[in-house]
Amino acid sequence: MITYSGTRIEPTTKFNGEFIGVPGLTDIALGLGRMPRFAGQTRRWWPVLLHALVCVEIARNRGLSMRVQFFALMHDAHEAVTADVPSFFKPLELKQQ
Repeated sequence: MITYSGTRIEPTTKFNGEFIGVPGLTDIALGLGRMPRFAGQTRRWWPVLLHALVCVEIARNRGLSMRVQFFALMHDAHEAVTADVPSFFKPLELKQQ
């Protein structure tokens, strides 16, 4: 796949010893902002990005470290490429993320 910024996503492919296929923060934010949670089966629009922002807000309100807040923000970053797959249908490879 080609991301918004033009990054080509090819997991595990190497060129000149460097990995390719890593989306940038803009690609992650844009992808998560367009990706619905729960396969779109909510009464209101609920994108994965909003879910991530709520998680980081909870971490901040609990006084957790900036590191934990960052992890809360980025815990679903891979879904910018894999999409939000409901847990019942998620293959083992995605459950390990």
